[in-house]
Amino acid sequence: MTTYMKLSVTVASLLIGATLSAGALTDSVASSEEKALHSVTVPGEAAAKAAVEELNSKEQFLSKMTSKRFTKEAESDRAKKLHQRVNMELLQHKKKSEQTPQELIDGFKQTILALQALESNNIETAKKALKSATTAFESVLKSDPNLDNIPVADEVRVDSFDADAKAVKKMIKAAKKLLDHYETQAARAILLPMKDEMTLSTTYVPMKMYPDAMKSAQKALEDNNVQRALTIMKTGLDTVVVETVSVPITLLTAQDLITVASELDTSKKKEAYHLLDIASDELQKAVLLGYIKKYEDEYKTIKEEIREVQKEIRGENKVEKFYDRLKEHFHSLMHKIRDEVTTR
Repeated sequence: MTTYMKLSVTVASLLIGATLSAGALTDSVASSEEKALHSVTVPGEAAAKAAVEELNSKEQFLSKMTSKRFTKEAESDRAKKLHQRVNMELLQHKKKSEQTPQELIDGFKQTILALQALESNNIETAKKALKSATTAFESVLKSDPNLDNIPVADEVRVDSFDADAKAVKKMIKAAKKLLDHYETQAARAILLPMKDEMTLSTTYVPMKMYPDAMKSAQKALEDNNVQRALTIMKTGLDTVVVETVSVPITLLTAQDLITVASELDTSKKKEAYHLLDIASDELQKAVLLGYIKKYEDEYKTIKEEIREVQKEIRGENKVEKFYDRLKEHFHSLMHKIRDEVTTR
């Protein structure tokens, strides 16, 4: 289901930073875990820790969940593969905006600068930025008057949750126990970090409306009507669209593991079997984190096909056609997930 929401001025203002340049990458690797465990502002923190420690030692839990571990062990296999996957996704994602003229991107950036300047009552800076923006838009539209919704910014955000399915299940059990005793904030401290996803966003400027709005704002500013210019700019920014899709990292990991297993020599039975075991665990983790609810049929099919491949590995080991079918179904699942685009 696709939802629609206009881009708020506050969110638009943030585009002036890393998000604005095409291909910007924000790699926020699960910092929320550490905050939830260590911040004194989290109500019920002690209860949350105690509940988890009943199931796992504090040291074990922290070694799995803290983002510091991920950062410090950047050379670990999981970290390497995650960053490789992020780069792959980013390259695919950037294809949307790689044909966008830099002049247009710069013009959009200038409109955000102008808005910030107006809100700070820096009129001269706003005038200069708006003039630069309208000049850029006019130049681009002169080259191609038929431009409409044009991508001007890409962003990839990563929230990595480094725990296996067993650990996730224990945490959920601990949270349920806390909720049974109305320790809601303590349960929240456990559940808050439980995100394992890559969020890809693309910002589009409607060239049939946005440039005209900025030109009108520039005229109002030249007439010393600051409030009208500000209103027009905010209205113009409401026409900007941000499309976002979230892809579960745990499913990407499972998909990669299946691919690696399929490429192994058939003599490496144990290695292939083990990789498929890990892929199954990643799938179970996706279920526990709530990423599979809408795709239960596809999930069941993939799980069954993994078992069939493992059975064949133990038997005659003629696995090629089994792998092909498994990878095809996994590709179909990921395609459906990528089609779940939220527009605001």
